[in-house]
Amino acid sequence: MKNSIIYLVITSISLYAQSTISGTVTDESGNPLIGANVIVEGTVVGAATDIDGIFSINYIPEGEYTLVVSYIGYKKQLLTTSDTQNLNFILQQDVFDIGQVVVTGIASERSIGNTEVSVSRLDASELSETNSFSDMSQLLYGKVAGVDIRKSSGNVGGGWRFDVRAGGGLNGSEQPVIYLDGIRIDNAEYNTSFTGGQGFSTLADLNPEDIESIEVLKGPAGATSYGTNGSNGVVIITTKKGRGLDRKDGRSFSMKYKRIQGTNEPSYKFSTEKDGYYTADDINAVLTPGDISQQYFSILGGSPSLNYYISFDDRYEEGITVEKDNNYMDRKTARLNLDIVAAKDLTISVSSNYSHNTLTAPMNDNNIFGWMANTIYSPRRPVLDADGNNTYDADSNMVLDHQPYYFTDSASIAGVKYSALSKRFLGSIGLNYRPFSDSKLLNGFKITGRIGIDDSHIREDNTYRPDLFYSTIPAGSRYSSVRQNQELSYEMGVSFGYKTGSLNTNTSLTTQAF
Repeated sequence: MKNSIIYLVITSISLYAQSTISGTVTDESGNPLIGANVIVEGTVVGAATDIDGIFSINYIPEGEYTLVVSYIGYKKQLLTTSDTQNLNFILQQDVFDIGQVVVTGIASERSIGNTEVSVSRLDASELSETNSFSDMSQLLYGKVAGVDIRKSSGNVGGGWRFDVRAGGGLNGSEQPVIYLDGIRIDNAEYNTSFTGGQGFSTLADLNPEDIESIEVLKGPAGATSYGTNGSNGVVIITTKKGRGLDRKDGRSFSMKYKRIQGTNEPSYKFSTEKDGYYTADDINAVLTPGDISQQYFSILGGSPSLNYYISFDDRYEEGITVEKDNNYMDRKTARLNLDIVAAKDLTISVSSNYSHNTLTAPMNDNNIFGWMANTIYSPRRPVLDADGNNTYDADSNMVLDHQPYYFTDSASIAGVKYSALSKRFLGSIGLNYRPFSDSKLLNGFKITGRIGIDDSHIREDNTYRPDLFYSTIPAGSRYSSVRQNQELSYEMGVSFGYKTGSLNTNTSLTTQAF
């Protein structure tokens, strides 16, 4: 019993040995600075100020510590103290830093004013809180100035292309370079003639719920950091991380469900005068509502030595053709992000993502024989027979005389089978090492490194039902193709920053290979 009493006393003391640091950050005029970073030096513990410039950092052991306060366009401020309450910081504007510093995502920094790089930033996490997006392109639509997003297909999982202002163009290698958490990833589009050449994007493998922010670098100066391909623009995607702002774990769970409605209005309208054309509205025999279901689960948390973010997403999305088995996307993704303080001077970051994505598509746009093109033809005979199928002549051949719905009943849409299965792993591990953090002279010396992999396996299957009039493939035939792609990227950097009086200097050297 004595042991139990002693244990309880010790436990209660340890609880009171923790405290909360709080205060405000303002400018010289007393205006609150929203989003200023307040970090406990030597740890990953910190906070961002709210709309009133107030910050709060919970569960910090008592004793002396150093706070680092920074805000873009203002001078950094350090404070060593043992106080925890009413820590008020007044930041001075930095006229030499007013051009804003851009973190490129691969251990290099550039000043906008010096490199003439136009940068647009999108906070994707705020958008995903209130909306459901099927892929990253929907996050960018109309949100980034100077960037035009063009879908190559209206189907679920369809490919899309960037048109970046001052870039080289839209096709092939003229697409911008894509970086995810500091590693270069594949942005290829795969397609097949069996579905009219419509493409599917490898970026559809990414879960928009996991994206924290997207930065787009525009202008040829991007080549100085990313090679010649960077002249077409650079897209930097940062995923969500765990936060060390609170020692208590934060958990969130969300389920989303909505419906996408297909066209239910007549696809053509005619005058009331008799002209020999039928005006029956059978568009609902071709297009029907497509369902979307999504289950998204995430856990994030942290401590002074470890931050973690774990998520799982299961999204099923149907197209609007009547044959749902031949027009859907079924994507499952899992992500694990870690930030580890391995030692006082060493921080390790881990980013990993696995996706399993199944796509199917009907014979569609980009093809005059597809169901989309045929729905706009004017009919000269009843659209469908009494059973809701296409009409046939006496020799059992499908009637094609201006028949708008041939290839459009459920049997014909199912006649061309296309499916693609994508299995993809994206991973990286990086380090940040400051070997002379205790030295006043060499405190700004830093070594960074990162290695990443983008490993994808895509299998495409195509089948034609031989009884369709356009089929030249013998019964039982099937075409299959496999696309295996593996990209490795490496990066190592050394930087040294020194401050004396009003003079700040920073020198960095970075090498990359991919």
